[in-house]
Amino acid sequence: SSKKMKARAPPPPMRSAPKSHMGHRTSSESQLIGSQNLEESKENLLHRKMALTVCLPDGQEDLVTVDGSKAVMDFLVDLCSQHHLNPAQHTLEVRSGGSQQPFTLRPNTLIGTLDVETIFLKEKVTEVKVRKPPPKIPE
Repeated sequence: SSKKMKARAPPPPMRSAPKSHMGHRTSSESQLIGSQNLEESKENLLHRKMALTVCLPDGQEDLVTVDGSKAVMDFLVDLCSQHHLNPAQHTLEVRSGGSQQPFTLRPNTLIGTLDVETIFLKEKVTEVKVRKPPPKIPE
């Protein structure tokens, strides 16, 4: 009974050669620069202020400005504190652009990653749990 050896890990990625001082770039360098621009645009989304319309549970609409790097749960807590609501009894809902189908958000999703102008603050529908009465102990 011989033990099997684990497969070896792949070699580490090649280190990029020092950049040449010539005017031309290799295709991998230009891809790298392109992905950096993509990263920078994502960063811009997260660091900019966003104007959102919040539809409150009572039907009122409120225009708020929020930092794109704020998490959904933090935004929910902030909204609830501004309007004297309990965050445990409320949830944020977003409707997708085309179909207007509502979808709920994960608590750690950053507001800047959402492509929406309107967020709905809804009361959670709590199911009433029927409790069994405690068992009667004969005396």
